[in-house]
Amino acid sequence: PTNPERVLGLELQAGAWDGVQGQVSRWQA
Repeated sequence: PTNPERVLGLELQAGAWDGVQGQVSRWQA
């Protein structure tokens, strides 16, 4: 990776999206 900060940011965003999807599925359940 040429830009570690960008990779870390993408990983953080992916984790945040996983958390959002978990909350949404929890609400829909």
